[in-house]
Amino acid sequence: MTLRTFVAGAAGLALLASLTACSPETPAAEQTLPRTPTEACLGVAQESSSMWVTTDDGTFDVGLIGEGDVTAILVHQLNENSCGWFPFATNLAEEGVRVMLLSLCGYGETECTGGSLTGTGADAVLAAADWARQNGAERVVVAGASIGGTTAMIAATHDADTGLLDGVADLSSPLVADGSDIRRGAPSITIPTFLAVGRGDSVVSVSEMHEVADALASTEVTLLDQGSGHGWEMLNGPGDASDQTVGDQLTAFIVG
Repeated sequence: MTLRTFVAGAAGLALLASLTACSPETPAAEQTLPRTPTEACLGVAQESSSMWVTTDDGTFDVGLIGEGDVTAILVHQLNENSCGWFPFATNLAEEGVRVMLLSLCGYGETECTGGSLTGTGADAVLAAADWARQNGAERVVVAGASIGGTTAMIAATHDADTGLLDGVADLSSPLVADGSDIRRGAPSITIPTFLAVGRGDSVVSVSEMHEVADALASTEVTLLDQGSGHGWEMLNGPGDASDQTVGDQLTAFIVG
């Protein structure tokens, strides 16, 4: 993965000049910023901004909400867009977290030239994490729901060479996508890992998620297996800790 360009706009991103200087040329597609999450997710009032993150295989639409020295990169589900993360992202922002809502290839205003959905998305996750580090993040965590969880886990396997991520969270991802099996990559993941799966999930079973947990090299693994629903549907449901939802526990994991 080679990071080419960052172009950011709107509230709180005063480092635009230095960021665009990362590349001698700014692609024409980046002259106009993508819609902000506030504009894209109708009916919400949260202040937000947007930016492009460009890798070798795509120009990725990234929405930004909040400010803080912790950054959460949130990756959406298949056949859904980043708006599904918006309520959770708003709560994170209230906790002093900067949220980056990453749109995968074919979603939002992201445009890709090649590569698999999850593999190209994983490169974009690490590019977004690099941007976050350059812009003051002391802690960076990626969290994905469904196919976004697969993408997050693949990014975590690649992170062994970059050290950009401090944690990875996977909400009921398919174990196999685009020819990659996250169980094979799990032994490469050493960072703290948060896994959640609902009983009766038709995409991944509780026993399969336990296989992933057992294969991880990380010494800090949280596995919630009492949830209901799939992906971000679990966020408001019961976690394994008393009086806490899955969303509460995921927030605590991200904040650190």
